[in-house]
Amino acid sequence: MRKLILSMAVSLDGLVARPGRYGAGGWGLPPEDPALKKRKLDWMSDIGLHLMGRNTFEEMAGFWPTSDDAYAAPMNNIPKVVFSKTLERAEWPDSRIAHGDLAEEIAALKRETGKDMLAWGGAAFAQSLSRLRLVDEYRLILQPVALGEGYPLFKDLTTQNFTPGWHRGSLHQGARHHEAHRLTEPFTAVALQFRDCNGRLAVPELRKQVARPPALPRQR
Repeated sequence: MRKLILSMAVSLDGLVARPGRYGAGGWGLPPEDPALKKRKLDWMSDIGLHLMGRNTFEEMAGFWPTSDDAYAAPMNNIPKVVFSKTLERAEWPDSRIAHGDLAEEIAALKRETGKDMLAWGGAAFAQSLSRLRLVDEYRLILQPVALGEGYPLFKDLTTQNFTPGWHRGSLHQGARHHEAHRLTEPFTAVALQFRDCNGRLAVPELRKQVARPPALPRQR
């Protein structure tokens, strides 16, 4: 069964979009670090299907078909599914619409053969995926900016999510990439510090804390 991977940028105050159309555009960040861009392109080489909500789909459909950016080829060539109750036509080539129950639609896609699926958002779509525990792996890009207001990745959770799991992080010129998988090692917390070259708090530095399960008593 193939995995559903969610990839999104996250601000320092835990938000994935600002109020307004298409997440209110950019966050005033510098150009993307080349090493991070290469990593994200490598991710897409292992992806067989893009998933997104209607707003993200319409934004991307209006941009990628005419772009010459390195992301354009995998975004245009890999099949796409847009989840919407109201969208009637998906004119971006190699796209189709999923109108049904989200959990049922995702379960059916996971049962299909092929490479893993990559979900892009927007915020409401990502919140639904997380709330329904449909995400198998989170790939989050922690950006060095606080938005002040907007939409969080996790909202209205009815049960504890994200654990047990495994965490890995790497730094790319201020933006910190994190991956979290549903695996067997019990993961409890990530502590982030931000220090610049003079020791002032500025650049993300990650420490993983793992809670080991208590040892079982020996049977006599």
